[in-house]
Amino acid sequence: MTGTLSPSYMQAFSRKADENLATAEDAFHAGRSNAAASRLYYAVYQALVAILHQHNGFRAPANRSHTIVLNKAQTLLMYDGSPVDRALLQRVANMRNQRVKADYKPTDVDQRMVERLLETAKEGISAIRNALDDAPGIGQ
Repeated sequence: MTGTLSPSYMQAFSRKADENLATAEDAFHAGRSNAAASRLYYAVYQALVAILHQHNGFRAPANRSHTIVLNKAQTLLMYDGSPVDRALLQRVANMRNQRVKADYKPTDVDQRMVERLLETAKEGISAIRNALDDAPGIGQ
């Protein structure tokens, strides 16, 4: 699951994060809370994949990748001077729970919850983006 660093791999996941964040914001403003919650989680997840790749060449596996990515983020990033701190990673875990609710449960994610998730996603992606921008040849 680790390998050679690839700027195109990091940039691809960074672009996907941006796309999902924009889609989530559109859904939020249109009152589509379930779609927004789902896309917000994926925006942060994809940004984490990008920074984990930068960190050690990590590539997300095809299956069970969400658990693996979140666990790697906790163990690698929290203790390596990363801008992604423990509290933020805990909020990302909550985002995952809300995404599961949005995608698989009969109840809806509350619009006020989505507003909080949107703040978390923007904060997390900004922190991750700052770390990616510091990598040689990576960033906006």
